[in-house]
Amino acid sequence: MEEKNQPRRPRRSPEEPLQKNESLVYGKNPVTELLKSGSGVDTVLIAEGMAPAVAAYYTALAKDAGATVKRVHPNKLRLMTGTETARMSAPSGTESHQGVAAFASEIEYVTVDDLMAAAKDKGEAPFLVLSDGIEDPHNLGAVMRSALLCGAHGIVIPKRGGASVTPTVIKSSAGA
Repeated sequence: MEEKNQPRRPRRSPEEPLQKNESLVYGKNPVTELLKSGSGVDTVLIAEGMAPAVAAYYTALAKDAGATVKRVHPNKLRLMTGTETARMSAPSGTESHQGVAAFASEIEYVTVDDLMAAAKDKGEAPFLVLSDGIEDPHNLGAVMRSALLCGAHGIVIPKRGGASVTPTVIKSSAGA
């Protein structure tokens, strides 16, 4: 008899590739350029076992860009980047993700001055929501949705120390 509470994994054929996240950038040079560009970066994933000096370099770049850093198993990077099949044909020791990946922001960040100017252009008193200390992405998404419904001009999100805008936050704020 089968237990009803067991989650079922969706099956896929071996020919069907894993769907890649469009905002996922991977490889040492692409991630370096993304972090240096000033474009929004939410999270940087670094493979466990990466040389400490290289990991420190990416950690420093990520912090300068306001991104969070997560250490993950190399297999997780392979699955996320769809490079598990590339590994079979690649020479020993080389992988296309090269031990680092980053989630580029799916939204455009602006400064508080930009938000104040938007309120002034509308002839309204500024109404901003400060999201200090929100760590759960679902909660941040709910706050974003509520802020929009209340007529806020924007939400101030700290660069460090809280939830950043990830696909989970975007999903949680759906409709906003």
